[in-house]
Amino acid sequence: MSTKYEKLIIDGNNLLYRAFFSRNQPVFINNIDIGPIYRFLNMLKALVDYHLPKEIYFTWDKRLNPDVVNFRRELYPEYKTNRVESEDRTKIHIYCEIAIALCNSLGIKTILPYDLEADDVIYYLANKVSIDKKCLIISSDRDLLQLVNHNVHQFLPAKNTIVDLSNFEGYAGCDPVHFILYKAIMGDVSDNIKGLNKFGVVRAKTLAEKINNDLENSDDITDEQRNIITVNLKIMDLKYGLVYRPNDEKYFTEQLNAANNNVFNGEGFIALTEQYGLGGFRRQLGSWNALFNQNTSIDDWFSNITM
Repeated sequence: MSTKYEKLIIDGNNLLYRAFFSRNQPVFINNIDIGPIYRFLNMLKALVDYHLPKEIYFTWDKRLNPDVVNFRRELYPEYKTNRVESEDRTKIHIYCEIAIALCNSLGIKTILPYDLEADDVIYYLANKVSIDKKCLIISSDRDLLQLVNHNVHQFLPAKNTIVDLSNFEGYAGCDPVHFILYKAIMGDVSDNIKGLNKFGVVRAKTLAEKINNDLENSDDITDEQRNIITVNLKIMDLKYGLVYRPNDEKYFTEQLNAANNNVFNGEGFIALTEQYGLGGFRRQLGSWNALFNQNTSIDDWFSNITM
């Protein structure tokens, strides 16, 4: 087991998506296939069992102010318009509410965006909680690699790999200094963001290094290319979130302060698992208590952990 990271920041939707699409034979309880929640909880437990963090933070793509227009779409109307609401996505929204309730019962700190997105919360948390502590972001979203530094690393589940400064370029395609500029040149198909025409990974990396983060004065691009990169940076560079929606920081801070009072509630956790037909968790309560209850003694911690 590892004690390297004192804080975990978990992309909740990403973890839940992986649990949902790791499909086995469905098991329906009260018209809900409980398999994704069962897998979600066991994936969460495995992460905490391995890293033994002092604090766990979750964020989700559930905005507290859902009716506001995303500022990124104001800048770029095509932003994420390729995302189609499917039956699976609708089901995941239902699981999301269940997962948040379970996480709250485990004493996990849940921070939701107000006007912004989950990535912006992760940016806030990575800067807020990792000043003097090692912090690990759990997400398959490679846009979050821009947050990797000496104290903040990212676990890529599909690769089963932790990305830090020593192996960054091998997984990001570019060095940390030029990464976000490289991304802005490339664009992002998954978010429907167009980059410079005919710029693949090699040309984008070369151009990013030539520009060297001096976009305004670079002679290596046309004015049209400069404009495309400028808009893409405002969409993709997470530092711009709180510039365009500064009010969100107040809501992040309020939730963070309130979450400090959230503690492990074993009875609540068992009640929720039994409500959704997740049998067997009552017998495992000792190990869940050891992992998630900050008041557990160090002897109980190690004696109760499920290896």
